[in-house]
Amino acid sequence: MNQKICAVGLIVVLVISAVALYLAITGPNKLITAQEEVTERIDSQIQELLPRVPRGYAYAGLAVGYVIEFENGVRFFFPGGSGFSYDYKVLVGDFLKPDVSFLPIGNYYTMDAEVAAYSASMINPEGTKYIIPTHYGSSSCPMVDKNPVKFVQALAQYNLPAEVVEFNEGDEKEIMGVKVLCMGHSNWLFESPGGARIIVDPAVQYNMSIPEELKDLTQYKKVDLLLLTQAHFDHSSVQDLQRWAKLYRPMIICPYELGIYLKEYVDTPILAVNIGANIGKESWPRTVFEPEDYKDIENLRIWMVSGIHSTSITPAGQAVSVSGQYGGAPGKGYMLNE
Repeated sequence: MNQKICAVGLIVVLVISAVALYLAITGPNKLITAQEEVTERIDSQIQELLPRVPRGYAYAGLAVGYVIEFENGVRFFFPGGSGFSYDYKVLVGDFLKPDVSFLPIGNYYTMDAEVAAYSASMINPEGTKYIIPTHYGSSSCPMVDKNPVKFVQALAQYNLPAEVVEFNEGDEKEIMGVKVLCMGHSNWLFESPGGARIIVDPAVQYNMSIPEELKDLTQYKKVDLLLLTQAHFDHSSVQDLQRWAKLYRPMIICPYELGIYLKEYVDTPILAVNIGANIGKESWPRTVFEPEDYKDIENLRIWMVSGIHSTSITPAGQAVSVSGQYGGAPGKGYMLNE
């Protein structure tokens, strides 16, 4: 009897051992196979989704605006292609108190005319001398409004003392001692009373709203400072910045992440800062540039303020397809960084 019990026990042990050995051998293989199947399905779904989403974009930090104080004390506010922000009232209007405001009014990619007019009513309403509409009428963005009539009409309800000054592409006028050239779209050149030449958003090569005669960069003779509000191709592009740098070696001020990206491609001093920066005579970074090379901008003061806008830059060798909505042929690519 004992021998039978022992035999049965031995058989049970052998069966259990055989099952354990089988599971030990096949279990991990089945698990690995299952993992491989899941991975293949995920990869397949990713490949299916990729053509449906934008590719080749890199984060370029927050969009920003600037308040520029010139040597004569006049302050210009330039928010870039921004949407509405309550900062316009608090930081810009109540604290920095600009004399001149450039407000985007084109709709779709910025504020529309009515919201821009409301913004104007918040930005130093009693102290602003001039309001200049911008980022409208651009041939590179066919959807946007083509003239400032709606803006002027909407502004009238607020009874502001400021004068509205309209610029056509290529117009040059003097505003409170500062020479102002409208390059087109949202791209402007300011010449300070002391001779400093500043370009805000210096994209020209891919910006179809800029007249051809203004795309020859050699005609500008002197450029001291480039202010970048964002990285979209109608505001800045690597090739344009490389050309400006080669001709004039200007200082570039821009959002931090965008500046870190550009330092790899553009050979000129780049000051990459964040919203809230206050750059003036006592705080121009001597480690970034030689003071004697930029003496004309030393007496300027630049505040970087918030802007409400998306922003991204295309990495080296990538193209952005504008598919006709910015005036190009469907599928046409714009190389932002070769």
